[in-house]
Amino acid sequence: MGNWNKAKGRLLAVALAAIPAAGARASVTLIFDDGLGLPGKTDVGIAPGSSFTVSVYLNSTIEQTTGLSYYLSAPGAGAGHFRITNRGLTNAAYTVPTPDNIAVLNSANSLLNPQNLVDLGGGLTQAQSTAGFFYGTGPWLSAIYTIQVLPGTFAGDYLIKTVSDANTGWTGSQNDMPIPFSDHAFANQGTTAYTVTVTPEPGSLALLALGGMALGMRRGS
Repeated sequence: MGNWNKAKGRLLAVALAAIPAAGARASVTLIFDDGLGLPGKTDVGIAPGSSFTVSVYLNSTIEQTTGLSYYLSAPGAGAGHFRITNRGLTNAAYTVPTPDNIAVLNSANSLLNPQNLVDLGGGLTQAQSTAGFFYGTGPWLSAIYTIQVLPGTFAGDYLIKTVSDANTGWTGSQNDMPIPFSDHAFANQGTTAYTVTVTPEPGSLALLALGGMALGMRRGS
């Protein structure tokens, strides 16, 4: 729990510094973090067939929130090359409707092609809702994802983004004006991304090495 509090404090400081002054509705964003700082990027190259872990947080500087709705997406050349293989919910703020992860990790639903097919967001428990609870200022953990780079993926940089359906993103509280529990779009929807650097497959590197050796032998002869 001590490490969680330290990580949350670091995230809050970085997230607050990164968001410029703006209207209240611009104060709720989704952010990626892999424990190495923001903005997010894999610290080492990921080989096809291997996996990386990254967390998604909802960050609010002003607004009261009671839920969120989003998917993970690998746009462009990344479509069809990444798959969610695990979703960790320990210390997650919002309660998800499918905590067993069966639907999320189903082979048809977990592929980012370009996005996964099951909403990854959550909301309040019945007890929290009855009590009028809401989440205020702070980065609030949604989930920790393990994502596999599928075999056959070419080397290069790819983006993992969050996306939401039209007119959704985060849900306000009973104090939301003019309509309680209104849906709002995230301020950074579709713009904040986590960069994944994919390295060549080991077999490709071996072939390149053999090709180089053969070329050197030809020149030597």
